[in-house]
Amino acid sequence: MKSRFKKVVLFIVLIVLGCGRSELALKDKPNLLLISIDTLRSDRLGCYGYLSNTSPNIDKIAEEGVIFENTFSASCKTTPSHMSIMTGLYPRVHNVYMWETNEQGIYQGKVLSENIATLADILKENGYTNVAFTGGANVAGKIGFGRSFEIYREDSDTSAACRWLEDNTDQRFFLFYHTYYTHDPYLSPDPYDKKYDPFYSGEIPRSKVLLQELGLQVGDSWYGRWEELHRLFWSKVNVNDPQDMRHVNALYDGSIDYVDTTLIKKLIDTLRSEGILDKTLIVLTSDHGEEFLEHGRLRHNSIYREVIQVPLIMRLPGTLPEGKRVKQLVRTIDIMPTILDLLDIPGKTPVQGVSLLPAVFEDENLDLAVYADFNDYSPPFIESIRYGPWFYLMDQRRVRTDCAPGDTSSNFASLFNTARDRGETDDLAASHARIADRLKTRMSALRINCSRMHEEQAAEQKIMTMDNEDIERLKALGY
Repeated sequence: MKSRFKKVVLFIVLIVLGCGRSELALKDKPNLLLISIDTLRSDRLGCYGYLSNTSPNIDKIAEEGVIFENTFSASCKTTPSHMSIMTGLYPRVHNVYMWETNEQGIYQGKVLSENIATLADILKENGYTNVAFTGGANVAGKIGFGRSFEIYREDSDTSAACRWLEDNTDQRFFLFYHTYYTHDPYLSPDPYDKKYDPFYSGEIPRSKVLLQELGLQVGDSWYGRWEELHRLFWSKVNVNDPQDMRHVNALYDGSIDYVDTTLIKKLIDTLRSEGILDKTLIVLTSDHGEEFLEHGRLRHNSIYREVIQVPLIMRLPGTLPEGKRVKQLVRTIDIMPTILDLLDIPGKTPVQGVSLLPAVFEDENLDLAVYADFNDYSPPFIESIRYGPWFYLMDQRRVRTDCAPGDTSSNFASLFNTARDRGETDDLAASHARIADRLKTRMSALRINCSRMHEEQAAEQKIMTMDNEDIERLKALGY
C-alpha cells in the first residue's frame, strides 16, 4: 500500500514539475507580431533603397533587425500568398486560392484542409494566445485563416489591436495584423494624398473629393462602398498620360507613408509603452507588390519582380543581429519555419519552406529556388521559377514568335538574367535554350512534388460560400 502511495505521489510530483517546466519554457519565449501590409512592393521602402521617405518606422525596424533583400512571394494574389505564409506550403499544395463564382453566380472558395497545420495551430498547441486584426475578404477567417485564433477580426481596426495589446501584456501572444490600406484605389487622407506629387493638375481628384462624389466624408465608414470608389478612381485615370501615371505612383507612395507613420507606428508605440517591444518577435512582410505598367499592366496580375518581390524584416533584440542584410533568394514559404525555429517550437506537418536562420547567423548559402504561380482564374496558367540570377517564366497569355516550329511549350516561355536585367525585359529564352530547358525541368519537378504533397495532405477540401458581408468586403477591393 505504501509502495502504491509513493508511486502516486511521485507521479503527481512529476506532473507538477513537468507543468512547471512547460510554463517556464513558455515564459521564456517571445511574443509574435506578424504584420502583413497588403500590396506592398519592397522597392518602395527606404530600407530597400527607395529615395523617398515613405517608411521611417519600417526602416527603423529593419535597422534594428534583419532584412532579407530578395524575398519572393508564392503568388500575385492575396489568398494563396497569405495561406503560403501561414502554412509554409506553395499554393499548389494547400490549394486555397481566390474566391470565385460558380455557375449560379455564387462566390465560393476552398477551405484549408484540416490535415495541414497552420502557424496559429502550432502556436496555440504551445500555449500562445492567438488574435488577428485583418481586412478580411481575401483573408477571411472561414476559409482557414481564422483557425486556432481566439479573436479574428475582419474590419482593419488598428486601434482595437492596440487596445488588445494594452489589456493583455501578461499573455504570451501571436498577433496577426493585416491591412489593405496600400491596396488600390490608394485613398490615403490629407496630406498623404498630395505629399509626393503636390503640383499635380490632372483629373484624378484628391481623396476627400473622391469620397464626396459618393456622398462620403473623410472618417466615414466605407463599408459596402469600396467597389464604387475603386471604379470611380480608375475612371479618372488616363493610363496613356505620363502625368496621371506619375500621380498614381505618388498616391501609392502616400498610402505606404500613411500606413507606416500612422498604423505601424501606432502598433510599435503600443508595444514600447507597454514594455513588451523587445520581448516581441516582429515579422513584417506582404503578400505581393503592385505593377504600374512596367510590363503593360496595372495592379497585380503578373509574376514579374514588381509584383512578386516583397519585404521581409525580422526584429528580436538579443536574438537576431541588428542591421543584418541577407542578400540571397528566399521565399515567403520560409517565414513560418523560420518563426518556429526562432521560438524553438517543432513543426507539425511537412512544409516546403526552410528556416532562414543559417543564412542569418552563419551566412550559409541556402541555394533556394523560388517558385510562383498565378492559378486563380486559369486558364491561362502562369508559373515561374527563379534560381540564382535566372528567372524562367511560363505565361500562357504571351505568345512568342521566335520559338522553334512545332514547339508549342516554348510559345509562352521567357528567360531573364536578373543580375543584368533587373527590369526583366530582355528575353533570353532563344539564345540561352539550355538554361531555359534546365529551369523548365526543375519547375516541372517542383510542380509534380506539389501535386504529390497535395494528394497526401489536402486532397479533400470543403467548399465555403460567401455571405453578404464577405461579398461586400470583396467588392471593396475591386473583385
